Amino acid sequence: METMASGSTSMAKSRRFRATVHCRAILLSIRSTRYCRVSSATILADAIFSIILALVELAAHYTREVILSAELRHELKNIAQFHADYRFLKDNGLHSVADLDKDIQQTEESISILEQQRSKARNRVRHETDPQVLADNRSERAAITDQIKPLRQRLKRLHGIHKDTPRLLNLLKTELRAEYEIKHPVKDKQKLRVRSYEPER
Repeated sequence: METMASGSTSMAKSRRFRATVHCRAILLSIRSTRYCRVSSATILADAIFSIILALVELAAHYTREVILSAELRHELKNIAQFHADYRFLKDNGLHSVADLDKDIQQTEESISILEQQRSKARNRVRHETDPQVLADNRSERAAITDQIKPLRQRLKRLHGIHKDTPRLLNLLKTELRAEYEIKHPVKDKQKLRVRSYEPER
């Protein structure tokens, strides 16, 4: 039994290592784009969700201690939502925040066009007296409403993912910081000791 538990823990650590390697690569690319003054829209939303999902799944299937920061452990309850959002990003070919911005704009424009068409259909319903034409106008209005509904749902999800991306990025930064502090406790204490002896300028 102990051997199985040990093997399970080793597998969890191995998967966590791979996830944190990807995490560091993303943070490094973000830092480099910042120095190059590139817009934060280049941040890879799908990669961030992928890493968060990998870490949260590790904690769910093995042990919560695989995740070091309390903030990220708190996200265990949202694993189903992470799965759904990551699948949405992959299915729609959305990778960066810029892709989300573009899709949000296009979806808003589609909704606006349909709302204008529905408004015209409503006006025709109000002023129509012929029963058959009236029925046709009502059917048209209902059909347009049916087209708008999924677009509104899509827009809500896009906005949600757009809002979550920087928050999840900060969670990854916190997790890496916690990992660093565990691996380099002596080095950090030495730095603090040196600073404490530095003369005031």
